[in-house]
Amino acid sequence: MDSQDIINVLIGIVGTGLGYYLNSLNKAVTSLSDKVQHIEVLVAGQYVSKQEFRDEFKSLYEVINNKLDRIDSKLDNKVDK
Repeated sequence: MDSQDIINVLIGIVGTGLGYYLNSLNKAVTSLSDKVQHIEVLVAGQYVSKQEFRDEFKSLYEVINNKLDRIDSKLDNKVDK
């Protein structure tokens, strides 16, 4: 076996090891990406919709609207002066 054959075998072994390492790294990143995507779906699904807010907190919703109406009327009076 001459020196070129030894170099070729070493390059093959190093290439195989590097390929295995990169493949396992790719699988880990893909798995992590799937987990993050699942968490994003869970978080996005837990927001309260506008209609649910109105149904659950109808009195609070009315109080906020009344306050905003009063502020709006006060601003309108300020503009007139």
